[in-house]
Amino acid sequence: MLRKIIGSGLATCVILVGLLQATATLAADRPFSIKVQGKYFVANGVIDSRTPGRVAKAIGDRPDIRILVLNNVPGSADDAANLQASLLIRKAGLTTIVPAKGLISSGGTDMFLAGKQRIIEKGACVGVHSWAAGNKQGADFPDSSSAHDGYLDYYRAVGIPSDFYWFTLDVADADEMHWMSINEIKQFRMVTNRPKHGAESENSRYARCDRRG
Repeated sequence: MLRKIIGSGLATCVILVGLLQATATLAADRPFSIKVQGKYFVANGVIDSRTPGRVAKAIGDRPDIRILVLNNVPGSADDAANLQASLLIRKAGLTTIVPAKGLISSGGTDMFLAGKQRIIEKGACVGVHSWAAGNKQGADFPDSSSAHDGYLDYYRAVGIPSDFYWFTLDVADADEMHWMSINEIKQFRMVTNRPKHGAESENSRYARCDRRG
């Protein structure tokens, strides 16, 4: 399926993405940026209120680019802006990829899910946790609360089961991070390819991703 999108096969894609993540700046403490590298958009940094405008400009300037590499996108400082930017990515029909040494977490994971096709390479780190409002966690609000509606509507729009949302609220508090296993990634239909990742212990996964984060 990916071969039809990029015209050069998955093997070529993996090699090129490996080069991209090796040269891109990992900027977990910097605002979100999206830059053109060859035939790819490459994103790094924390999503903020300026992100929708930057995503719209990138797509408008280069409609020929069909792949967004999320190299290191560790979260969002503005959830509403994140959902807006992510829906722009969805509308444009971009493929989203997390490279082997890449990291997405929190709002960055939500942005990844906007991809029409979604690829997580072996070794990538994918983190989720609850959102918080003041001193209340997402799980503190009743399931029927309208506080959940924006997130549930978004997951519905990108074809992710609502169970994923409730999972993120329960698996880790807002000041913690759960690094997802490949089985969890498959369970919630987060990827559209069929990843063949080797077995890895939870301790090993957490140690690797905590270092990278």
